[in-house]
Amino acid sequence: MIRELRAITEGIEAANLKRKHRLGSTILHLYSILGTFLRHPDPEVDHLRPYYEDMKRAYMRTQNFRKRPKKTEPESE
Repeated sequence: MIRELRAITEGIEAANLKRKHRLGSTILHLYSILGTFLRHPDPEVDHLRPYYEDMKRAYMRTQNFRKRPKKTEPESE
């Protein structure tokens, strides 16, 4: 019974992880497409700029957390 429940919870965890990955990939793809559209000035797509800027801010915020700490150089005597 315990093994069966563990198998079910592991299956649910795997499915959720897969959904999360798919959603993240789709959002990055949308971000890329928006960036391509907004590089060429066109008044028809200017209303999308705030959405792009919000996505850019969120993406850059996640990248800051992933930075590795800088190595400190040993002091020379």
